[in-house]
Amino acid sequence: LTLRVINVRQDSFICSSCDPDHLDRPSLVYLLRVQHADKTWLKLGYTNNLKTRILSYGLSPNCFVIALITLPFDSGREAKKFELALHKNSKKHRLHKIEMQNYHTRNGHNECYPEQLADVLFEQITTKSLVIMLSQQ
Repeated sequence: LTLRVINVRQDSFICSSCDPDHLDRPSLVYLLRVQHADKTWLKLGYTNNLKTRILSYGLSPNCFVIALITLPFDSGREAKKFELALHKNSKKHRLHKIEMQNYHTRNGHNECYPEQLADVLFEQITTKSLVIMLSQQ
């Protein structure tokens, strides 16, 4: 097993033998706005640790990241399923991954969208949030 130092420092790792995996742990779907001097874009994803996830992108230091919305789920499986549905609905708008590798130097370059899609994605996430709240009453 190989661990990154950053994961140990942030207590963001699990033992595959004795801990539940990331799909068992509570997670959230997020929508970020990322601003760089040349470009502004949206990043959609899911994670159980947003701070670590953002660091894992390898964004340049001049990028400014704002979380527009986060939606919690009881498990990574639920978050992943919802995130995949959002991506399926918005696939035709996705920014080209080769271009986004200029900004996301390690990962996360595949699921980026133009800033103009913010209202649509925000509404889709908010609507799901409302449905979840109503079903828990």
